[in-house]
Amino acid sequence: MALPKCAISGHLGRRSAIRDHKLIVDAALNQQPDYLTPINALPAHSATKRDSRYHNIGAHLKDGGMSKTTIKSRRNLMAILRGVKPDEVIEIGEALVAGGISLIAVTLDSADAFESVSHLSKALAGRAEIGGGTVTGIDQIADLIDAGGAFAVAPNADTYVIEVARSRHLKIFPGVFTSTEAFAAIETGADALNLYPAFLLGAAGIMALKAVLPSQVPLWAIGGVTAANLPAYAAAGCDGFGLGSGLYEPGMSATDVQANAETFSEAFDAAFGN
Repeated sequence: MALPKCAISGHLGRRSAIRDHKLIVDAALNQQPDYLTPINALPAHSATKRDSRYHNIGAHLKDGGMSKTTIKSRRNLMAILRGVKPDEVIEIGEALVAGGISLIAVTLDSADAFESVSHLSKALAGRAEIGGGTVTGIDQIADLIDAGGAFAVAPNADTYVIEVARSRHLKIFPGVFTSTEAFAAIETGADALNLYPAFLLGAAGIMALKAVLPSQVPLWAIGGVTAANLPAYAAAGCDGFGLGSGLYEPGMSATDVQANAETFSEAFDAAFGN
């Protein structure tokens, strides 16, 4: 059955808009768009040329995407503090460091999140790297940097957020669930991939993703990670782990947070032979 004229017109209109947008981008880059190049004039091994881009990723994706130049003996364990308040965040941060965790992200949906990031970045300077979690907009990048944040963790793979973060030299961990999202994030410049939510992917799903992704791209399991299932995620190929409610919940005492941090640190060390 033939499509109605209005449907055909709408479809062609969208195609035209996409084509025109690409023409504008290509013109800005001063290059001829590939869809105007005769097929027989295209490079013979374009797929190989594309794949070769990934061989350069390792230059900034070392140690799970994080740098160990300032933090000694750091584990790839990231505390994700959701709901923490500025007046308690330093005590919680000290408990985490005492328990062996020196990567701390304050989720930006927490009250006065940037104030908490600022407190932590000053109080734990040289002992921990502080960042923001649940980063979903480019407007949050500048505020996070101004507060002293060194990295951003996102629940999604917004290429604009990745590009802006990279342009500001802020490490970015976008959230991905599929190979399509993963490759798009890698091409845009992600420092590491946040496999979220990890409990839905499971170890088998993570292993399947790992098999098709560039080997040098760090994978972090975030969402539902416990000390009990951490070894399975490590065996599946994860390099790091984001720890949420199993580590910290609003109202939890610093003593309990430190105990939880020690439990996760022991599980990490056992999984990686530290």
